[in-house]
Amino acid sequence: MEQIFTGLKPNASYTLALTRSKSAPYKSDYEINTFSTDAMGKYSGQSTGLIKSVGSTAAGDYADVFLNESKNRQTILVDQGASL
Repeated sequence: MEQIFTGLKPNASYTLALTRSKSAPYKSDYEINTFSTDAMGKYSGQSTGLIKSVGSTAAGDYADVFLNESKNRQTILVDQGASL
């Protein structure tokens, strides 16, 4: 998974994760990546791993991809029904 984020808080830590939660608050069921932004609030990187499915309706499948600010665990972004 290629990750490019802009417009985030400078020098802050974030976690990109998959969740089985259908609505907020989202629980981190599978962490994809934890990263820190640069002085301009940007991050670019890649992660690899095996994921069964995202966005399907089968019980136990991941529902969404979301981004949390690590310090206060505030959800910044939710990609509902993401296709990976």
